[in-house]
Amino acid sequence: MEAKPAAGRMMERGNRMVDQPMEQRVLDSVSAARPPSAATLHALACWTRCETAAISVLGIAALVIFLYGTLARYIFPSLSPDWAEEVSIYLMIWALLLSGGPLIGDSRHVTAEVVTHLLPAAIRHRLHLLGLMLMALFCAMLGWLGWELTQLAIAIGERGESSLSLPLGYYYVALMVAMALMSLRAIIMLLIIAKRPEEPAAAPDPARAVKGSAPS
Repeated sequence: MEAKPAAGRMMERGNRMVDQPMEQRVLDSVSAARPPSAATLHALACWTRCETAAISVLGIAALVIFLYGTLARYIFPSLSPDWAEEVSIYLMIWALLLSGGPLIGDSRHVTAEVVTHLLPAAIRHRLHLLGLMLMALFCAMLGWLGWELTQLAIAIGERGESSLSLPLGYYYVALMVAMALMSLRAIIMLLIIAKRPEEPAAAPDPARAVKGSAPS
């Protein structure tokens, strides 16, 4: 049988991930490792659902507020709030930054596989672990910088320009929270994938397993 090109394999893998429901992608992302406990899988799935729900609420709220401010500006100028754009930007930034955690948990973050897919499985495994380690370290560093930036904004009393005069600390703290969650996600995935064999065996065919277990 002729082997499929690497690009074809990558495309099929991407299509399968898009077609799968979110919870199944979370479970599949760790299924290649030695199976964690049921409580761990359930906690990861619940974590992803909570983050996804928060992202959806923030994104929808940002869109509604922005559309209301835009329409009111041209249709009912007297009712147009001056804070619509500011609040929608706050909410959208929170939604965008929080989306990084589920991407790491689903293994859908940006990766360069042009060369790595040509390497042996053992080397790919080590590179994957190294990538997760660097990701956790980088996100932790950004989270710390976000915390320092938030403290600075609070110390100098930096606020928005709208009538709400929202503290910009609400805006900057999104970086700290999102990076902390992403770093924690990367550490959890690192601990799980570190237990995966370098040459994972193929999953047994259920039909063959049943046939093999039948008495001769």
